[in-house]
Amino acid sequence: MLLKENKIPLLSIIIPIYNVEKYLVKCVSSVLDQNYQNIEVILVDDGSPDNCSQICDDFAKKDNRIKVIHKENGGLSDARNVGIRAATGEYLMFLDSDDYWEGDIHLGNIAAILEKDQSIDTILFRCKHLYSPENKIYDRNSLVPSTNSIKDPNLKLIEMIKHGSQSSSACLRAVKRELILKNNIFFVKDLIGEDSDWFIHLCLVVKKQIEYPKAFYVYRQNRDGSITSEINKKTFSDQLYIIDKWTKIIDNNNYEDNLKLAMRGFIAYLYCILLLKLSKLSEVNFELFYDEINKRKKILKYSLNNKSVFIKYMVKLLGMKYTIKLVGFIYIYIEKFRKRN
Repeated sequence: MLLKENKIPLLSIIIPIYNVEKYLVKCVSSVLDQNYQNIEVILVDDGSPDNCSQICDDFAKKDNRIKVIHKENGGLSDARNVGIRAATGEYLMFLDSDDYWEGDIHLGNIAAILEKDQSIDTILFRCKHLYSPENKIYDRNSLVPSTNSIKDPNLKLIEMIKHGSQSSSACLRAVKRELILKNNIFFVKDLIGEDSDWFIHLCLVVKKQIEYPKAFYVYRQNRDGSITSEINKKTFSDQLYIIDKWTKIIDNNNYEDNLKLAMRGFIAYLYCILLLKLSKLSEVNFELFYDEINKRKKILKYSLNNKSVFIKYMVKLLGMKYTIKLVGFIYIYIEKFRKRN
């Protein structure tokens, strides 16, 4: 497959790779099989100990749209940053190497939108969830309203956060590369929850974003060895760092009121996710983190998302500890219901 001669790619797709030999071929093939060709695919082999290095090189031999970078292991953020610096496309996209894209028309549709309107900073799309070990795909996007009719980017952001359609995942958007480089929006190395940190930074500079209302990104949940499946002390300390860092920045800068409202609402959502994680811990570990969580509960007053608003009122009614336990029970019930269906 040849890239159009002497043409700058519209899209650079960055795929960080580490210990995913089982999934890598499906992941990369799902990009190469798209019906749009003016792309470059940057495979960042992050010192993978399995056969991923050879798989990457084999792909590069077959398709000159592929760039392969072999590097020492530095983690997901570092691999993404290396990919950003190597990219030449007008827009950047990210794909985790254990996930994949479904269908072959979506990249072409996104490209058509971006080529028609070059003022777009970022275009968002949605995902489906593939759960292990039952290997079922769930699409929960049918009831999420589109915000494309809202022109003001900050009002759009508020509505998306309210309805839960504004994911912080870097993998669910195409972003103008110039915007990333000009504002130094890179991923913080060794930070758990780096997407949330990156996302808030991005939102503070985006002027125009639209939605592509199709779910084609398939996100593997509960995979053995996945970083996101782990809950430990660093998870909490890093999430608290992100919450405190951006609360301070937003409070101390003269951002537009609706942008502040949106970002505070998103931070409240992050706080509620942390409460859910806390509910999964043993009693001993729960007590290690409870005080730090509880002393930041004023964040809940900025809740926008429906789930965050529910938790805010439950804390007022039941107190923090009982609310955390309730959130845990609700989550367990939802998981059992999902597995039965």
